[in-house]
Amino acid sequence: LVEAGRYFVVEADGDIVGGGGWSPVEEPATAGRAGAILPMATAIVRGFFVADGSCGACHPLMERIESDAESAGYGLAILIASHDVPVCPVSGYAATSALPLTLPEGRVLTLSRMTKRLGTILAA
Repeated sequence: LVEAGRYFVVEADGDIVGGGGWSPVEEPATAGRAGAILPMATAIVRGFFVADGSCGACHPLMERIESDAESAGYGLAILIASHDVPVCPVSGYAATSALPLTLPEGRVLTLSRMTKRLGTILAA
């Protein structure tokens, strides 16, 4: 992501408080174990994080990622996140499915697959 110029960071007072990027789906692919087919015009949001206490970094960072992907011709973004932690609730992503991930010790971590049509105007 970094070498491709598709990873971005947000700084506050000289510290990195958020980061994230995107990768294109360049051929039809399946989304993890759920087997959902991803169309080729999909951008996968990756490596997204916001430091504790830096919620204000979330929205501008996500806007930058989405704008870059849309400018490159991608019309749909997908994000996989922890099911229990909301990711940028104002960002317009909608949970489309739960993705159970079985960890090596047998515990199950439930992730959420979220999607958003790019070019969607958000209310402030």
